Amino acid sequence: MSTITPVILTVNCGSSSLKYGLFSLTGDAAPLHSGQIRDIGKAPVKDMEAAVDQLIALFNERFAHYEVRAIGHRMVQGGLQHMEPEQVSDQLLAALSKLVPLAPGHLPSEITAIRAFSQVFPKATQIVCFDTAFHQHMPFVARHYALPEKVLGNRACYATDSMASPASILCKRCSKQRLKRPAAGSSSPTWATAPV
Repeated sequence: MSTITPVILTVNCGSSSLKYGLFSLTGDAAPLHSGQIRDIGKAPVKDMEAAVDQLIALFNERFAHYEVRAIGHRMVQGGLQHMEPEQVSDQLLAALSKLVPLAPGHLPSEITAIRAFSQVFPKATQIVCFDTAFHQHMPFVARHYALPEKVLGNRACYATDSMASPASILCKRCSKQRLKRPAAGSSSPTWATAPV
């Protein structure tokens, strides 16, 4: 009869891959196994749900002697309210679902994975760690986009490592603004509020 080893499962859901690692909860938290499922979105792994199913099948086949006690998720975005590591709850998932426009290529997959793992490992504690935590302690000038107040209005626009979505949000905001040519003798442009 084999001994059951308690483990931590770590998960990093990307836009086209799922990376995972298993770490022992006994002793020095030594790494036991790591791997990844690639080319998500292509046959036979059509989406993140299929990738999670594949990982769970692998787990049942090769790692049945491990008991998942905790699952750590790397999350791309937590918004301004969720920056520190947090235990997964229904309230957190609802809040993250509202942030999908900030990271549409990642957040839906990450939320899907969390929900799938909670079905398979219902006793495991799930913790999320946000990439945005890195940015919260940066100086003001490094954390904020240098844009005129007329463009931003009363809403701040923060720099994150997920730049595609903030850039598209800025483009939408700026589409209501227009950059005028500098006046003769002036070296800097001025912002006008005229529609494009």
